[in-house]
Amino acid sequence: MARINEVAEELRQSALAKIFNPRSLSMFLFVLVGLALAVLAPALVETNDAGYTKILQKPVVGTVTAYTNPGMFFQGFGDVYTYKASDIIYFSKHEGEGKNAADESIEVRFNDGATAKVTGNVRVDLPSSAETLVDIHKHFRSYDALIKDTVKQVVAEATILTASLMTAEESYTTKRAEFSQLAYDQLLNGVYLTEAESVTVKDAKTGEQVTKQVVRIQRDDKGIPERKESVLAKYGIKVGQFVIKDIDYEATVAGQIQSKQQALMQVVSAKANAERAIQDRLTAEEVGRKNVAVAKYEQEVKKQQAVTEAEQRLEVAKLNRASEEQNKLANIAKGEGEGEYRRKIMVADGALDKKLEAWKFAQEKWAEAFANSKNPVVPGIVMGQAGASGGNGVSQFMELLGVKAAKELQLDMSAKARE
Repeated sequence: MARINEVAEELRQSALAKIFNPRSLSMFLFVLVGLALAVLAPALVETNDAGYTKILQKPVVGTVTAYTNPGMFFQGFGDVYTYKASDIIYFSKHEGEGKNAADESIEVRFNDGATAKVTGNVRVDLPSSAETLVDIHKHFRSYDALIKDTVKQVVAEATILTASLMTAEESYTTKRAEFSQLAYDQLLNGVYLTEAESVTVKDAKTGEQVTKQVVRIQRDDKGIPERKESVLAKYGIKVGQFVIKDIDYEATVAGQIQSKQQALMQVVSAKANAERAIQDRLTAEEVGRKNVAVAKYEQEVKKQQAVTEAEQRLEVAKLNRASEEQNKLANIAKGEGEGEYRRKIMVADGALDKKLEAWKFAQEKWAEAFANSKNPVVPGIVMGQAGASGGNGVSQFMELLGVKAAKELQLDMSAKARE
């Protein structure tokens, strides 16, 4: 039995020796350190992403440091808190807007007692200063606490106070844009200080005079609104935008507003119809005046055209008459010139051409008469002395005719001796 125990002890020691040899021990320690690093690494090194700020609170000493630049930094087992550099905060009734599925719209009350829920959003930008971010963390301890306990509270206060400055109907109609402007101004510069003022107004339902408490903004001597200190401005938190998306009035108020709007639209429509009728009448009158003016102008144009045409015809007649007068004068001058020309020719040659033509014509007629005479011009028997001077009667007659013609032509038919 003792031998068996000795053998078992030898085997046990041999197995332990194999396991805990230097090489095996080194491998074991390496694995152990690797596991420790893998477990502890997230607590040793941290990474800051762009658009975020990491706040590190070191262990033991409790020093708080803000890291605003992207990159890695040594954590050293300290606590790290994440803040967004810029974020949109919703106060909304819509699912998917904001972290909670519940309705986060802001309930407000107007100065006429009506209530409503306001839906919208606001964008906030945290300061880039590391010192200011450390101060914010020391006061609020986390980003969620900053948004929930400060930003949302300031937004709600500004929205509620803005609603108290107007009636529900005004917020629906004439002051909807002013609602957003007033709330945004308070987010930037601080919430207004207000005071209640008693005013006497006419009740819309009964028509009686009633006294109401109206909220007014306190103003200094220069008319500038007085405010509470802006918590957001105190910590360097900027408001980039403020949007009112919906104002959901309670059912009775919404019904009253709709009824008033319908009545107002009817009044506006009736007024518009009346104005349109007046405009149509004025338009018809203007169209009539225009047509009269156009017709008058067209007649005037025709008249002017007729006058112009008549003046043109008159001018043409005057020109024709002047032309005829000129032609007449030219013809007279031409006739006088031709007459003077012919007269001078006749004076120069004694009208020889005319006399010759007349004499020729007369001779032709005598010749024709002799030729056609039925009685013999030359006698068959001549009585008298032969060769006697003077010839016969015919030849004497012809000579007499020649002398007559020469006399009529005023010609000297005798031959003149040369000088």
